[in-house]
Amino acid sequence: MNSHADVVPTKRTEIPGWFYWEDRLLFDFFLSRQSGQEPGTLVEMGVYLGKSAVAIGDHIREGEEFVACDLFGATPEEADNARENTRSYSTLTRDAFERNYLTFHKELPTVAHCASARITEYVAEKSARFVHVDASHLFEHVHLDLRNTRALLRDGGIAVLDDYRSEHTPGVAAAVWQAVAVDGLVPICVTPTKFYGCFEDAGPHLDALRTWLPDAEGLWWEEQRIHDRPVLRVTKAKKKPAAPKPAEPEAALGDIRASLSELSARVQRIDARLAGKGSRPLASRALNKVRRTLAGRRPGR
Repeated sequence: MNSHADVVPTKRTEIPGWFYWEDRLLFDFFLSRQSGQEPGTLVEMGVYLGKSAVAIGDHIREGEEFVACDLFGATPEEADNARENTRSYSTLTRDAFERNYLTFHKELPTVAHCASARITEYVAEKSARFVHVDASHLFEHVHLDLRNTRALLRDGGIAVLDDYRSEHTPGVAAAVWQAVAVDGLVPICVTPTKFYGCFEDAGPHLDALRTWLPDAEGLWWEEQRIHDRPVLRVTKAKKKPAAPKPAEPEAALGDIRASLSELSARVQRIDARLAGKGSRPLASRALNKVRRTLAGRRPGR
């Protein structure tokens, strides 16, 4: 039986991985918004089978380099990281990543086949315009990834952190929010799975998002605050249930008349019993009056 890593995708949604609609749109938004800037390096630390890497590859411009960094199943030196890598990414291979990427792009990115701690060997300081961190889930490694991300990003650069709030990745959450509280990471927006930020004034990014989001397809958003700083919460919009189709007037009246016919039979039986006791058939008279009224109604009147 073939694993997911052995299946050649025919469309991007068939690449195994965790890259959801709202994040696909936000990647496109941030990367496209940088199109007027000088060329810079695109970086992804932790590529798995290439689902988000393929999206990043859509935005490589002339004179730019995309560096994709991953262990690809190799055993890390640290025992804890080796166990975590085996548990989470046992199906990951470099061949599968490259095959998936080349299904949708003509050329491979620069592949750094190593631990994310060595990313600075492949990317120069202050050269990156976009860094996606999705490597180790251990606090010490994510903390170092964030330090390296700050060193690599140039002015206007975007940092994206995956799994910042998942219950199985508390080390990522601790490292991300420590960076916000202590190390100058400024939140821009969050989705259910990813944190978007920068290491400078987030105002221009926030202003651009506020302009774009109201017309973004299938997204819901709101503005919250962290330590008196705005941060946008973005998620996939829930589909509104379709309004029930109104019944045709004539059909509705037909249903009412059928119900009245059944009720009429019951009322006649009651009146018959009451008549035997000397009572007037008031119930039948009232029901007949309602039926005469309905008989004279027409749709639209």
